[in-house]
Amino acid sequence: MKEKKRIKISQRISKAHLDNGSILIGEEIDYLHSFIFGIYVKTGSDNEPVEHNGISHIVEHILFKGTKKRTAEEIALEIESLGGLMNAYTARDHTCFYVKSMPKNFPKIFNILQEMIYQPLIDSKELKKEKNVILEEIKSAYDDPEDLAFQNFNEIIFKNSRFEKSILGTERSVKKTKREHVIRYIEKYYSNKNIFYSYAGPVSFSDAFRIFNDGNKRNGEQINRDNRNVPDHKNKFKYGFKESLQQYHVVMGSKTGNATSDDRHALMMLVSILGAGMSSRLFRILREKNGLVYTVYSFSEMFLEVGTTGIYFACNEKNIRKNLEIIKKQLLKIRNVKVTKDEMEKVKNQILTNLAVNYDSLSGRMGLIARSELYNDDSIKFDQIISSFEKVTSNQILEAANKYFQFEAFNFSIVGSKEDFTL
Repeated sequence: MKEKKRIKISQRISKAHLDNGSILIGEEIDYLHSFIFGIYVKTGSDNEPVEHNGISHIVEHILFKGTKKRTAEEIALEIESLGGLMNAYTARDHTCFYVKSMPKNFPKIFNILQEMIYQPLIDSKELKKEKNVILEEIKSAYDDPEDLAFQNFNEIIFKNSRFEKSILGTERSVKKTKREHVIRYIEKYYSNKNIFYSYAGPVSFSDAFRIFNDGNKRNGEQINRDNRNVPDHKNKFKYGFKESLQQYHVVMGSKTGNATSDDRHALMMLVSILGAGMSSRLFRILREKNGLVYTVYSFSEMFLEVGTTGIYFACNEKNIRKNLEIIKKQLLKIRNVKVTKDEMEKVKNQILTNLAVNYDSLSGRMGLIARSELYNDDSIKFDQIISSFEKVTSNQILEAANKYFQFEAFNFSIVGSKEDFTL
């Protein structure tokens, strides 16, 4: 079968539509000795009904629990006998199943994963067991105060939008999800139009196309994320009470542009300046100078429709307001005073090194390629990404700071050991 409308994105990266309507995008790296591929499904917690929140994660688990031809034990044994390192994850806007292997064993392993996707057994007993596993996972997340603080933060910032829901779901929604709901969800969203394949390694695109183009088909509903508005919430506060905590866990931040917004590179540099590494501003002043925290960092996360950014720290109760006052002053400074040339150079080197380290890993390559398909991001070439960061100016960082780091407009999530707490 011929490659349909193959697009050469770069010397080594190509993209094409398979006969069943799915997309293959991959990078041939002939000097490597191992291979990675991922099956991406463009559905996650943002695409779930509230009453079955967590069903994407349930599906991720249950697909490993047997097909119409193989038991769960046989799947694991066959893949690992071929040297395959298999894993999966669920995100807000997609689910991914991936395997690292030797190139010669990739076709056999791929066939097994396709069988999991297209011929799952969905055994009722296995589903019940796996739901119990997930309930334990939910409890584990709840027991982690940092995790809980971020979950509450997401509920605030994404309120009344599809992103408000937890990836794991709730105890109630997981218990409520039955076999028929799982089957219906797979039939509806695990369709060829929502599935694409990403790979990186020493396999030519022509050979990969021949293997991936296996004819498996499933019709369903194509997911359309256009016009999914996320309200802009400001000054919201949520407190989570947990007994016996020694520290209070604070997350503060705001909504940002999406994964392809023009200011994303400036924002990422701003986040690094504030709270990435031991030389970052917040680490130096909160921990090194004042000894008020052990952990402090800034963050950003971006999706097709929207993103978030902010700051996290943990400390004892009496130091919360001291930390907040210092952070407020630091944000005021970065919104009014341009970043120096030396600090710009430092943070660019930090980011470019992290990008290079990630790019030099197979997982990083596959993820970068997949990102272009998930978020309609044309920045797929490494040199192009590097250039985008090198072009960021101090004025652009100043603009991003004034747009996203207005302390007075921040949303706050705090988890602590008092039953009642207010800022």
